[in-house]
Amino acid sequence: MEEIKTEKQLLIDSKCRLYTRRWAMLVIFMCLQLSDGMMWMQYAAISGEVEKYFDAPSAIIDTLGAIYFITYVFFIFPALYIVEKTDIKTITIIGGGLHMAGSWIRYIGILQHSVSLSILGQAFCGVAQTCCFGISTHFAGAWFGSNEVSFASGLGFTAFHFGTAVAFILPNQLLNLENQTEIKLNYYFLGTAIFISIIFLIICFFFEAKPPSPPSYQKNNSTIGKQDSFWKSLKVILMNLNFVLLLLACGICIGLSAVIMVKINYIILSVCPEKGYIIGTVVLVTMIPVVFGSVFAGWVLDKTKQFLLTTRVTVLLTFLTLGCFVLSIKYEQIWFACVSFGLYFNFSRALLTVGAETAAEQTYPESESLSASLIILCIDITGFVAVYVYDALDKLHGVDVANFMILIVCAVAAFLTILIKRDDRRHQADEELYLCEE
Repeated sequence: MEEIKTEKQLLIDSKCRLYTRRWAMLVIFMCLQLSDGMMWMQYAAISGEVEKYFDAPSAIIDTLGAIYFITYVFFIFPALYIVEKTDIKTITIIGGGLHMAGSWIRYIGILQHSVSLSILGQAFCGVAQTCCFGISTHFAGAWFGSNEVSFASGLGFTAFHFGTAVAFILPNQLLNLENQTEIKLNYYFLGTAIFISIIFLIICFFFEAKPPSPPSYQKNNSTIGKQDSFWKSLKVILMNLNFVLLLLACGICIGLSAVIMVKINYIILSVCPEKGYIIGTVVLVTMIPVVFGSVFAGWVLDKTKQFLLTTRVTVLLTFLTLGCFVLSIKYEQIWFACVSFGLYFNFSRALLTVGAETAAEQTYPESESLSASLIILCIDITGFVAVYVYDALDKLHGVDVANFMILIVCAVAAFLTILIKRDDRRHQADEELYLCEE
């Protein structure tokens, strides 16, 4: 009886507090996420110019984007181990440092017309992503209360998406200037390296790992019931059937959207070669709602706590809008394709926020960064495999067959969400603690 009383007293006596500077920490974290998304898509946004500049085959240029998938698969577990053994600031410093090193190597690659150096620099940036992308939920849980944690997590993921938009917008503006391509690329990659270096310095001197007091009861007591080692936590999470189904559903849906994003330039040009000038505008118009879509998804989760229902609805909408995009491409309705692509990409990006938060609910009290990173790992594996399968189908049967195969696989992912059972452990923990306090 005494043992039970002691545990309740631990829960009740915990002093939780929200600090105003959490918003400053969020802005710094979002800058890191923005740079991550921007550097991933920079080469894809100007693939034609880069291919001519390096005089390299398109397969090599595709590798500059696909290498993010490869590095994530190989380096995610060491990154997660570092997160578990240290803190968020340590892992963000590592990620920011790798980004800075990669950005300067890429700049040298442009100066020396070396595609090998560019790939090496992009590999550094790909490794950096393992230290940045999967920790949005972990960061939000460390600084934000239970009624705003999903909103903050959504902002973190949104910054990454906004970074991909910047990667498409800036080069299109720069390459329209009346200068040689070499000079434009030099300025572009030099500016990127300077920007990343500034972010790294801000992280080193101003970013904090966590506040002095925890932001919520469930965060303060998340060690109760948690496994005592990284590998035990990983085993427990992977033995959770609901999480595995969620992992596959979100991993497939979002991974396929990454393929469409990488190939959107090629898909539109294959249908309407004369419409290439609209691609930058399409991506810009697509990305602006992503900023609000992911944040809105987080806000809905905070207000309703309907994690599984929101996941199912988001996956269904992702499938339906992808179907509209595939059909509009088949019948060469380019403007309808642009609209449906925008909606599809928005829902698939919002699914990242929704999926990560649902995973955190289902795997509590294990680390949020572990469950989110496993989803991103599945996304990257799906994206990496799907890019090359898409290319193979396109060469053999054409772009329409490749698009329909993407749609069929997305339908399978939508079906998997039906099999998931509701298990909101994190939310229930907060409710139980408030009941104990009363």
